[in-house]
Order: sequence, then structure tokens, then C-alpha cells
Amino acid sequence: MINGDSSGKFKLAVKSMVKAPASAYAAANLNKSNGTLYYVNFDVTNLGGSKYGFHPTSVNMFELRPVFGASQKGRTGGAPLQDMPGCKAGSYTNMSVGQTASACYFYQITGPAPTQVMWYDFTTKIVWSK
Repeated sequence: MINGDSSGKFKLAVKSMVKAPASAYAAANLNKSNGTLYYVNFDVTNLGGSKYGFHPTSVNMFELRPVFGASQKGRTGGAPLQDMPGCKAGSYTNMSVGQTASACYFYQITGPAPTQVMWYDFTTKIVWSK
């Protein structure tokens, strides 16, 4: 369980981290020479306490991220605004307490493929491994 500041409490489960297909670079307006594009697919359950409503993309894209080495560079695109090949657009529909939904965030990273995804909000640290 994660206790977010304004997002309330939620359960987060990373399902997979996969390399995006080549067609995704154009869909995300990214240059392939700047690194490999990855999708992090996850389920999130609203456990209540949100100040402003809770939706699948309430999960902070900077706190949920692939783990990569100090010599590597990475950037987040978060939830896509439009469907991308293999990654649906982010949903901003409010979820009721107890409801679970799936979401996908995208990240571009240089160097070797990451094998772990981490949630770290400076209070709680959770790592998922392939």
C-alpha cells in the first residue's frame, strides 16, 4: 500500500516492463537515437483518501520508473495522451474506492535494458524485478 500526499492510499502492482515496438517512436514523437522506449504496465487499486479524485494515472510517473545505471540517461513520457502501439492512452476517469484499473507509462532510456521497476517517493521504496 502506498500513501500518496493528495492521491490518497493505493495498491500498486507492476505487471510488466516491455520494449516498445519500433512504430511507437513516431507515435510518441521520439527519436530512436535518444534511447530505447519501454512500457511499464501496472494495475492500481484505489484504497481511498484522495483529496481530488483518483484515476489510473494518479500514480506519479516520476516516482514509478525503471531502474537504470548512473551512466545511463532516461526520461519519462508518463501516460500517453493518445493510444500508442502496445500502450493505451491514460485514463482520467475517477475510480471508486476498491476499484482496480490498468495503466501504461512510457520511458526512454539509453544503454542496457533495465530489469527492475521502482516506486520511490522518498518515504516508500518498492522494487519489482523481471
